[in-house]
Amino acid sequence: MFARRAVTRAATLRAPQRRNFGAHSAEEAAEEMTKWKKLFIYVAAPVSALKGVTDFFASHDHPHEEGPLPDYMKIRNKSYSWECEDCGLFDTKCWKECRAEKANA
Repeated sequence: MFARRAVTRAATLRAPQRRNFGAHSAEEAAEEMTKWKKLFIYVAAPVSALKGVTDFFASHDHPHEEGPLPDYMKIRNKSYSWECEDCGLFDTKCWKECRAEKANA
């Protein structure tokens, strides 16, 4: 009898409680959310838009010099495993020259 009463009493005392993560109430959480929404709308969005506009209008192309690449840009410790060993995978100019040399040879 004592055990049954203890079990029923423990069940009534352990009513499901709402967990407050971070110890905030729902009102405090709503206030914090509106604060961050306002911060995004009035600060982050205009700064991002302004940066995008300045990047768009202030962009400029960097000149690329034609000619052979410097030695430090073509370091090969071992040759590539495809037909043109000295050409990079996406170096179309080198591939055309290599295939033309192989066709003439």
